[in-house]
Amino acid sequence: MSAPDLVVQRIGLADPLAAPLLAGLTHEYRVRYGAGADREMSAYDGSEFDPPDGGFLVLTSAGMTVAGGGFRRHGPDSAELKRVWTSPAHRRTGLPIQE
Repeated sequence: MSAPDLVVQRIGLADPLAAPLLAGLTHEYRVRYGAGADREMSAYDGSEFDPPDGGFLVLTSAGMTVAGGGFRRHGPDSAELKRVWTSPAHRRTGLPIQE
């Protein structure tokens, strides 16, 4: 995969591009943490990831979501990353360092 194939998009949690990320992350949480996973995935209102105090980014390749995550204000000078996920097929491929 080369950098021209990759597109970063800022979206809302209701955007269809967020669905694969949220489904993949929910599955991983269920496998790792069991019954509490669904509670964790619904712990934050989607509006917490909306501007001006938050954002949700996805990385797509050929129109398919391959990675992404959100951030929300944590304090006056800090943010917290949440819902960070990479498709298993795209892990260990150098995705974060591609230009």
